Amino acid sequence: YDEKLKNYPLNTVVLITDPDHDRLNIVQVVSKDERQIVEKAGVDYIELDSDRLLCIFSANQSFLMIMDFWNNSLEKNSNSEYFAIKTTASSKSWDEWAKAKGIKVINTPVGFKEIAGAIKKIEAQVEKNVENITIYDVFNKKVELGKSPRMIFGGEESGGMIIGAIEPIKSLGGRMALAMREKSATEAIIVASALISSIDITLVEQLQKIYDDNNIISRFDVR
Repeated sequence: YDEKLKNYPLNTVVLITDPDHDRLNIVQVVSKDERQIVEKAGVDYIELDSDRLLCIFSANQSFLMIMDFWNNSLEKNSNSEYFAIKTTASSKSWDEWAKAKGIKVINTPVGFKEIAGAIKKIEAQVEKNVENITIYDVFNKKVELGKSPRMIFGGEESGGMIIGAIEPIKSLGGRMALAMREKSATEAIIVASALISSIDITLVEQLQKIYDDNNIISRFDVR
C-alpha cells in the first residue's frame, strides 16, 4: 500500500473485496495528526509513510457506519417494524446502536446461511399475512416484528453483508423477498461509496460520532 497509495491525497478510501466478491474491507489514508482519535476509536492502523497512517477498519466498524447511513437514508413507513439480523460473533455495538434507534435485532449462529434462514422464516409469515410476525433468535429470545417488517441490515463480522429493500421485492412468478439471500460486496461497495461521499469528515471521526451519538459502550474488538 505504501507504493500503491503514495500519490493519492489524504482521506483517500480504498474498498477491498475478496476474489469471489462477497466480502468487503475498508481502509483510509489519514494524517498522522489523527493518531489520537484513531486509537481512541479502536481502529487498527499502520504507518504508511512519515506523514500518513493507513486506517484498517474491521467489518464490525465499517458495517456499523454503513447500517447507520442506510437507516438515516430511508424514508420509513410508520406502519413497519424495522429489524437487523447479525451473527453472535459480530460486535455488540450493532445491538447497542439498534437499541438506540428502536430497531429490533435477531442474533443467529455463525454463518451467512443462518442469516438467510432467518430472512426466509420472516418472509414466509409475511406471505401468509400473519398479523404479528415473530421469530426466535439463537438465544431463544422471541422477537416480534408486527405485520409488515422491513430489514435494515444483515451481516457478520467476517465481512459479509446485505441491506434490506425499502419495499419487498417481488418476482414475476410472485415470490417475495425482503433482501438478498447471500452476502454481496457489490451491494456493500455501492452503499459504502454513498456513505463516504455524504460526509465531510474522516471515517474514523464518523465512527466516533456514531459511538458518541448512540451511547455505544462496546467500542473495541476483543479476541
